[in-house]
Amino acid sequence: VDPARLAVNAGLDLAQRARPDVVHIVTPPGSHADLAIQAIDAGCHVYVEKPFTPTTDEARRILGLAEMRGVKVCAGHQVLFEAPALAVWEHLPEIGRLVHIESYFSFKMVRRTITAVDQVKDILPHAVYPVVDQLRRGTGLIDEPIEVKGLSLDAAGDAYVLLRLGRVTAVVMVTLNGRPVEQYQNLIGTNGSLRA
Repeated sequence: VDPARLAVNAGLDLAQRARPDVVHIVTPPGSHADLAIQAIDAGCHVYVEKPFTPTTDEARRILGLAEMRGVKVCAGHQVLFEAPALAVWEHLPEIGRLVHIESYFSFKMVRRTITAVDQVKDILPHAVYPVVDQLRRGTGLIDEPIEVKGLSLDAAGDAYVLLRLGRVTAVVMVTLNGRPVEQYQNLIGTNGSLRA
């Protein structure tokens, strides 16, 4: 029996019986698109855990259908609204012009049923979302593409990415091997720095 198919069938049955306003999708990523589409078809708003979908085409289908049906869809960006992120929004002007961001996320394997690469893909948004938000707020470049200037990935569970937006660079580091387990962002400006 395919677990993703079971999740889709269970979700459809629940949506028909309960008639929820919002559906929070927390199933394996391969089932996100089908469940989101069913929830949208049922007239529900949708909150999808990361990764939103495995493919860009699925994401476009979900967003297009939501627009047609007049419902909202949101990817799980809760880390952007936790106290450290909110403090960055408040204090970012104090450090002058933003120059560089360092985002570090060390983690450990939590499930033995997935590969290290799949675990890194699952946790990568926790390191990336804050950086994207901070780059956009710090530069004011809301619609410009963020450039990937360098990338190093390995099967043991380490990912390093160099990004640039305007005059600001950012390094995103995710590791399953580094200790202690922690997450932070260092933001360096022309008048000081912040650590979130």
